[in-house]
Amino acid sequence: MLDVSPTLAAKSDQLNADDLMGGPIVVHIERATLNDGDDQPVSLHLAGQYQPWKPCKTMRRLLVFAWGRDATTWAGRWLELYRDPDVRFGGEAVGGIRIARMSDIPKAVSVGLTATRGRKTTHRVEVLATPSRPTPGDLS
Repeated sequence: MLDVSPTLAAKSDQLNADDLMGGPIVVHIERATLNDGDDQPVSLHLAGQYQPWKPCKTMRRLLVFAWGRDATTWAGRWLELYRDPDVRFGGEAVGGIRIARMSDIPKAVSVGLTATRGRKTTHRVEVLATPSRPTPGDLS
């Protein structure tokens, strides 16, 4: 098999939904940082060849709900991220990155979060067993 999915990566300073066209990825968080004066105020720096992921407000709320508000504790944890083609921006479906599974949670979590003004959507996240070996693309 000749896997061409690595050639699909966007040239950008962050992980984008289009980077996940080949399917979900499991990532290891190295650290979290705040981005001053940025529309995307949080960067999760990922092990391996991945660009930092700058989660949207909905996914930041989900992270805080599941792991707590101290992002320094997120280092060393794992996420499975996927592309959700139904994420909308400016009234158009542009796709976005969502969390499917998380390590370090005792059981699956569901939380209702604002999707659009006046409308909430339930987000369910399953438990991700901590991988025993690096994932593809994880060079650390």
